[in-house]
Amino acid sequence: MTLVRIHEMTEKDGSVRIRVDGNVDQNSLPALRELCEKHFREGKTVSISLQGLMHIDAMGRDFLLSICDKVQLLDMPAFLKLELSYADRSCKQLRE
Repeated sequence: MTLVRIHEMTEKDGSVRIRVDGNVDQNSLPALRELCEKHFREGKTVSISLQGLMHIDAMGRDFLLSICDKVQLLDMPAFLKLELSYADRSCKQLRE
């Protein structure tokens, strides 16, 4: 069973912060993808807080890597930093 909570907040400067809690996998990923793509189309600055992330599958990992240069990834758990850095070293956020 997929358990994810995606919370969207608009900041005072008009940017959008998306908080993800739970599991990101093939079942929950479409909701996150659609939300991000909506804000990209609108030209908004997007940040994603991943502090509450408990699990991510390969599809979720690949999605985050594909948008790494379009968003600011915040509060990444250590397991996710490690997994992303092994998968792709081109994301500058992973080198900081």
